[in-house]
Amino acid sequence: MLELSVFKFAVDLFEKFIKGVREAGKDRREKFERTCKPLFENLEPIANEYFLTVEEAIRGLKKPNANLDDLFDNIAKRRAAIVIARDGIVGQADAFKGSFGEFADKDEYARHALAFADAVSSYFTDAGSAILGGPRTAIRGLLTEIDEVRNSHFTDENELSQQMRDLIKRAENRLEMLQSKWKEVARHYKALQ
Repeated sequence: MLELSVFKFAVDLFEKFIKGVREAGKDRREKFERTCKPLFENLEPIANEYFLTVEEAIRGLKKPNANLDDLFDNIAKRRAAIVIARDGIVGQADAFKGSFGEFADKDEYARHALAFADAVSSYFTDAGSAILGGPRTAIRGLLTEIDEVRNSHFTDENELSQQMRDLIKRAENRLEMLQSKWKEVARHYKALQ
């Protein structure tokens, strides 16, 4: 029953969002207040949680004798807590792209809005996901890699140490990617203000 109410909430949110995009007047400020600002404000806390989750995972991985089972479970719980909101934000951005896409070749504001929506849509996508078999999020990619290491049976302690160093490096790369993507979102958002 909870899933149905969450789904209804998401559908209602999308409908209001689409209505706001379509009804936005010619005034740039009104368009911004009704479309871009709510999308950015919805993204900000979820993006922050994503960043903190990866940052805390790195700290956990760097601990001597890191407990990968506990770390995996903690990250999975945090991911589960934000996945619906994350998907809603990506859905909003995709709807936003569809609504402004038809005007992008004629309207400068629509071009900026489209670039902003693209940046929001791609914020959560893991940079290596295309190589690894399709789209996945930064946190899903991290969970997959932790799971691979924790389920491997290393006979050589040096091999395990190397795998942990590699895992930490990839997690740090994800953190840098999230920082870079956030700067891109913020740059496009600022252009719309």
